[in-house]
Amino acid sequence: MSYLPSIKWFLSELISNDQPDLTNKQMCIFLYVYDTKKICTVKSLTEELKLSKDVVSRCVSRLEELDFLSKLKNPKDRRVIIVEKTFTGLCFANTLVSSLDKAIEKYHTMLWHSEIERSQLLKQLDGNILCTH
Repeated sequence: MSYLPSIKWFLSELISNDQPDLTNKQMCIFLYVYDTKKICTVKSLTEELKLSKDVVSRCVSRLEELDFLSKLKNPKDRRVIIVEKTFTGLCFANTLVSSLDKAIEKYHTMLWHSEIERSQLLKQLDGNILCTH
């Protein structure tokens, strides 16, 4: 059984819920920040995600425009930019998790139905084999 129908459904949910489209790199940075308990900085994101500082800076700036993340300078070292979660971003993360949960549930339902169909088909084949002997 392929995951593709569930992934397709999940992605269609993302694009139909009036949320801004994020690039893969923006989504990756967003999810990393929301999934970690550590303090994130632009530098730590470049190291953890193996992206250039320029790419991380542009993505974080875009996510800040959307109010999904916020940036602030570290008061102890003004060269360090701390990346923080926002309430709007938390709401978006919850929407993602909810959509993903539904996609996983859809996949399991499809898998369960295909198992029932497979079982019924095997019973039919078994019956046909018995009838021919």
